[in-house]
Parts: sequence; structure tokens; C-alpha cells
Amino acid sequence: MTEHITASPLTWPEGWKRTKSPVRSRFGKWNKPVTVSRATDFVLTELDRMGILSWNIIISTDLQLRNDGLPRSNQREPEDQGAAVWWKDGDDQRVIALDKYDRIADNLYAIGKTIEAMRGIERWGGGEILNRTFTGFTALPNPDAEENWRDVLGCHGTEQEQPDYVRIRYMVLRASQHPDRGGSAEQFHRIQEAYKQAQREFSE
Repeated sequence: MTEHITASPLTWPEGWKRTKSPVRSRFGKWNKPVTVSRATDFVLTELDRMGILSWNIIISTDLQLRNDGLPRSNQREPEDQGAAVWWKDGDDQRVIALDKYDRIADNLYAIGKTIEAMRGIERWGGGEILNRTFTGFTALPNPDAEENWRDVLGCHGTEQEQPDYVRIRYMVLRASQHPDRGGSAEQFHRIQEAYKQAQREFSE
């Protein structure tokens, strides 16, 4: 899973709009509202039916957590009633997030109903449609996220992450990618920023 996704506090997906005025839902029976526990189980069941294993799922809210890392029922509604369900589907990070309703349980339940409806597409023979639909739920990268210097400089493993090796690697890449020598200005900037990041880490 993406390391910046947390079960609590809420990790809202990049680029998804927030609801300004959540409303009361009509979920539940006989005036009994849906509980967080029931909504959580519903989401997990629907994802399980899609073949998504539980350890590839993060249910993210502002609720306090149980010992198993899932949101706990019977607590006050936090200020942010939004909910996001993140899961790994092969190499893709998927997410469905909802804050339409004024209770986290209802937003989680609505996410479960969404997944249930999308599974129905597959049952009715629309596998390709389902794949195209889920493409819309692929998590977008954070445009403000800083690249890891190890990936930019190509330094992986204990020996290659030593300051002397990193400095030599930086000098080689800086020379080969310099714009005056036919390199890309964008790539040169990435190398410069990566080395600055490495230096900050070494100085900590």
C-alpha cells in the first residue's frame, strides 16, 4: 500500500472534491441507523467478492481504531465525516471516497453499495466496462510529493546509499545530463533536487 495512506486520520484522495454541506442519508431499517461496524463489514465483504485480500485494504476515516486497525463503532462523530476506502488491485492503487452524508457509517455504507453495483456490471457480462470504470478510481499521484533521491540517482542498497557513493553518482549524472551537453533541463533539475534531499537526510 502507499505509505502515506492511514486508517486514521482520514487520507482523502488527491484531486477529489469535498462536499460543503453533507446531508442525512436514508440508509438503515425501521429508523435504526447503519452502524460503523456494519458498514465496514459490508465494504470488506464486497471487496472480498472481487478477490481483494483484506491486507490490501485500508478503510480511512477520522474515527479511532480497533485493535485490528478498522474503525471503531460507538464513538462521537468527528468534525470530518468523510470516508475513503483504498485497496491494491494488482499494480494499481484504487480508491473510492465519499463525504456526501453527515455520518461516517453512511458514507462507508454508500461506498459499499457503489462497489456492489460495480460488481453487478461484471456479473452481467460487462467485464470490460468494469475495467474501464475502475480506471476512474485509480489513485492519482500527489503532484506536490517529493521524489525519493534514491530513485532519481539510482542508489539502492546499503553500499550505494553511503554519502561518498551518492556524491560520485550525483557528479556523474550531473555531468551527463547537463543541458550544455545535450541533457534535459528538467532531468538536470531532478538530479539537483535529489542530491539536496540526500544531503538533508545525511545531515539529520
